[in-house]
Amino acid sequence: MKPVWMYLDEAQERGLAANDSDIAAKLGVTKAAVCEWRKGRSAPAEEAAARLAELIGKPEVMAECAAARAKTPEGRRMWERLARIAAAAVVVAAVTPHESYAAVKMQCAYKGLLFSELTSRHECSGSIH
Repeated sequence: MKPVWMYLDEAQERGLAANDSDIAAKLGVTKAAVCEWRKGRSAPAEEAAARLAELIGKPEVMAECAAARAKTPEGRRMWERLARIAAAAVVVAAVTPHESYAAVKMQCAYKGLLFSELTSRHECSGSIH
């Protein structure tokens, strides 16, 4: 799991926010809240997580924040898995020239299959042409 502070650093490194005060303003939270996220004491609530995800263009931030807020190990594992799937979907979409191909790869990832299994298993269906 990628901690929230890494996404905050990424926003700054990419020039999307100058500092924590700027991040707080862009996300509609206090600078103290951002400080708590950096220290790992809390995680962004759903609205702030959505704004952070949009700011840096990484939808997996939503699931990472939900994982950090999870009350049970099972819940945390589920959100972490969804974060990995979301991150993979962004990569697949970025490098895949054809939308249906990306959709099939995403469906395979969601079902926990390797894309190479596509030809030998029927659970992951769809056209790649």
